[in-house]
Amino acid sequence: MPVIDADAHVVESERTWDFIPEESQHLRPIVLLPKAGYKSPAPEFWYIDSRAFTKGVNVGLDTDEATREASDIAKRLAHMDELGVSMHVLYPSIFLRPLATHPEVDLALAQGYNRWLADVTGKAADASAGPSCCPRCRSTSASRSCSSAKTTARAPCLCAASRGRTG
Repeated sequence: MPVIDADAHVVESERTWDFIPEESQHLRPIVLLPKAGYKSPAPEFWYIDSRAFTKGVNVGLDTDEATREASDIAKRLAHMDELGVSMHVLYPSIFLRPLATHPEVDLALAQGYNRWLADVTGKAADASAGPSCCPRCRSTSASRSCSSAKTTARAPCLCAASRGRTG
């Protein structure tokens, strides 16, 4: 009987944002490092739309970086075999909260993430899938993103960021 882990996560990396369309690359997140000697809740931060967010802290550290970030699909699949899991439903780690206040940034992040997720899940055959993120700020952009995600990423579309104030 197949075992499906319906609450697996994939950690976004700098490679994730390589999938943002070329014309929007200037909006991609930047990695910030705390000053030496500064006590920080995270070793790195994402700088997105003039705000900083912890990077990679909402994850278990029982797997190596390549497995968590799905940059080595063979390792991720081997880890799934160790756990006796047939399929992972992958959820984002960064989109658990609103990130952008500007619609164009929100759209670029969603496009980059969805394209990256399609690339990752495409390499894992039938072993992984994940919901695509839709931009919250523009309904027409969200609709187009969901249509694209359905065909490109073989994924249901959801708005993973919470509703409410973003600023």
